[in-house]
Amino acid sequence: MTKTYNFSNPMYGRKWLRLLRDDPVSGIRILPDLNLPRRDLGFSFCSNVLGLRGPADVHAPNVVLGTSFAMGFAVDNGLNWHEKCLDSSWINLGLPIGARQMESLFNAIYQGPARTALVLYHPNLWMQTRVFELCRVRGGPIMKAMGWQTDFWPCVKLALRRLRWRGHNIRKGELLVFRHGGRKYEMDTLYSKVDFFADPEVVSLVLDTMGRILARFEHVIVIRTLIKQEMVPVKFQNDLLRSSLLNYDEGWELFQSQLGSHPRIEFHVTEGFTLEDFFPQDNHWTLEGNEKFAQLVQRLLQG
Repeated sequence: MTKTYNFSNPMYGRKWLRLLRDDPVSGIRILPDLNLPRRDLGFSFCSNVLGLRGPADVHAPNVVLGTSFAMGFAVDNGLNWHEKCLDSSWINLGLPIGARQMESLFNAIYQGPARTALVLYHPNLWMQTRVFELCRVRGGPIMKAMGWQTDFWPCVKLALRRLRWRGHNIRKGELLVFRHGGRKYEMDTLYSKVDFFADPEVVSLVLDTMGRILARFEHVIVIRTLIKQEMVPVKFQNDLLRSSLLNYDEGWELFQSQLGSHPRIEFHVTEGFTLEDFFPQDNHWTLEGNEKFAQLVQRLLQG
């Protein structure tokens, strides 16, 4: 039976946020050298000496880049996609941060020959960049600027406030709730939706920053990770979700058109994924989703 996680719920989310620290380079970082049992988050979780996931060799020839999907989340240690298909010749720089912070992290710690970059493109890169830029302008630590709550009673109040708004959000179509395949799914229909015309600074920052990073590498593999919202059967979709799906396509086309001039870059899109590869109330991959993605990466690296 698939576990139920919902890290957008403050009572779940506080458990994850307490594992993060403010970082002058990347904005946030995982606490280093964690080795948590399943009882803490619902899945075992570890970090390395750098406050990242996976091997910590800063001289590794190959680099993983991306947000939380790249980092690996919501399944036990050893079952994340990168643990299934990558060896010690890789370092994983995946973190849920913006493009500016991704470049700062890369420049600060990476000392390898930059042979292959594996980039997990996820539409939340645009939103993460936008939010982190707003926090940077406000000044001070990211954790405080984000308003993230980790103490028990503030999280209870926030959870109750969201519960009161739940029915309203369902009626507006911003929260989509349906049953499919014996599971109850919930999702934000506006998740990671960005107005590219209204945020030209964010668009330029993402494209310019990623362009500088990828120009360092001999070979670049970019994989668009189709997300849970894109797996929703047509019969359950509403107007807000359909608008977001078009927005995701727009962002991907923009990313490809601007970065495709790299002479050794290749673009791919995940195939064969279904709703069952995502947690019903969380956006991350289940065991099955991690396995499918690991198999795709193996094929691309061998090809």
